[in-house]
Amino acid sequence: MLRAMIPWNCKQIHRMVSNGSLVFDNAIQRGFVWDLDRMSLLIDSLLRDYPIPPFYTIRDGRTVQTAKGTTAVFDALDGRQRCETIAKFMNDGFALQNLEETIVDDDGEEIDLNGKRYSQLSPALRNVFDTVSLNCVYFTDVTDHEVTEIMRRLNNGKFLTGQERVRIRAKDLAGIQRLAKHEMLRTALSPAKINGYKDEDAVVKLYLLLIDRNMSFEKKDIDDAYRTMVVTHEVYDEIQYVLDFMLSTYRTMLEHGGRKAARKFTTRTHLITLAPLFQQAMLDRRDDQYMTAFLKHFFNGAPSIHKQYNLACQGGTNHATMVCARVNGVLDEYRKFEPKDQPDDD
Repeated sequence: MLRAMIPWNCKQIHRMVSNGSLVFDNAIQRGFVWDLDRMSLLIDSLLRDYPIPPFYTIRDGRTVQTAKGTTAVFDALDGRQRCETIAKFMNDGFALQNLEETIVDDDGEEIDLNGKRYSQLSPALRNVFDTVSLNCVYFTDVTDHEVTEIMRRLNNGKFLTGQERVRIRAKDLAGIQRLAKHEMLRTALSPAKINGYKDEDAVVKLYLLLIDRNMSFEKKDIDDAYRTMVVTHEVYDEIQYVLDFMLSTYRTMLEHGGRKAARKFTTRTHLITLAPLFQQAMLDRRDDQYMTAFLKHFFNGAPSIHKQYNLACQGGTNHATMVCARVNGVLDEYRKFEPKDQPDDD
């Protein structure tokens, strides 16, 4: 592992975030979580030249084409909140708030920063902000184990969760994350589940069902999928098309008196289990109205009208036997289904 340090100023950080040479792809990075007060305090600290901790990044050989040519990519291990706050502010993405003290500019004038965006600062203050120097520590020739250990030590010895350890070994985490942003998953999962990476877990399970044809969701199989799956264009399109179809069906259910069925449909276990059904329905050239009628019929029970499906929704739901029973149960009911007017289920 090799370590070096490089100075960045705020203008440079903004440019790097914009052109993709500073990214936050590392498996350990959490999403952007700072509120407006914390963002405002950082900007105020930068303008007053208070000390800011260094950023920690890795350079793994990736490059990106920018207006100035080929540039190395820095992947942040620590510092996402600060870097994105700087970029958001310079894009006029928020106005400062709840700052207690005024600031004195070069002309001796006292200025209240509250309510001001970047573009509303005086030219002198913008120049101060643009040129504030911050330190970036970056590592090269670093192993996954070393990255994990760096993060543990940066977080005061806090060990990574099991899910975080799995993610850091993912072969194509960026591909998984692209699919995890699909609106269907964002609709079905709460913010807490998304923060716990359940959206990525759902993508891996969709991959196992739709692409790998593996019916086991046990930990070993999920871990193996993270380490081996690659989201090629074909894989991305197949999963994306299924999620698109599910989303359009969900919306149709809400529009046509199917709110009860829609609530069940967006339960995580049901949503993932139903993906092979939608894949088959695409081959059968069914539309969202047909699928709405079927799901209102299928979920007209507790949780469904299919006995084996219901039993397989109980204990041990990740075992291959149970996953297979659920998938086959819903497909069996689908093949027997004869459309007719479905009563509202509200």
